[in-house]
Amino acid sequence: MKQEKATGMLCRGAALVLAVWCGMTAFAGCAREQTQFVQLRSSVGQQSTTEAEADSQIPEAHSEKVEMIYVYVCGAVRNAGVYTLESGARVFAAIEAAGGFAEDAADESINQARVLADGEELYVPTREELLSSSAVVPENSRMGNTDKEQKVNINTADVSELMTITGIGESRARAIIAWREEHGGFSSTEELKNIDGIAEKTYEKIRDSITVN
Repeated sequence: MKQEKATGMLCRGAALVLAVWCGMTAFAGCAREQTQFVQLRSSVGQQSTTEAEADSQIPEAHSEKVEMIYVYVCGAVRNAGVYTLESGARVFAAIEAAGGFAEDAADESINQARVLADGEELYVPTREELLSSSAVVPENSRMGNTDKEQKVNINTADVSELMTITGIGESRARAIIAWREEHGGFSSTEELKNIDGIAEKTYEKIRDSITVN
């Protein structure tokens, strides 16, 4: 009887140990699965963050639209016509677009570094035109007038009056009028050098015969 009772207690003890072991095994398995799940989520999160950072480093496409201007190039160039250029383009770019200077062009009279304006007419004179315009009116031809009367007001003079200035022919006179209409007049006589064909040397010859007052 005592032996049977001892055997029963031994069996119950073994069963209890087995139950505890199974519970611990199951708990360890769940803990391991949870750890793997957390690691997987962490890995996915890091990958998403890395991809987001990579996307944020991709430069945005340049979407600004380039403004264009239209310039009429004529005179002593190979292919006169209206040309489309980027805003801020300079005279030399317009000359290149027109095929370059013609053989008889007075290219030294053009300020090729000047910035062009939309709707502008860029006229390139020939050497012959420069020579003929220089001979229009002899220098100091108004000796009978006072010094003030000798000077031509480039802000009010018409084409014929401007042509009385030494070195100013019809094409230059019209260019002077077009510039002052576009810019609201000349604030100083030196601004005359903004006109194509009136370089520093030409200005030095005529500055004493012109005024803006």
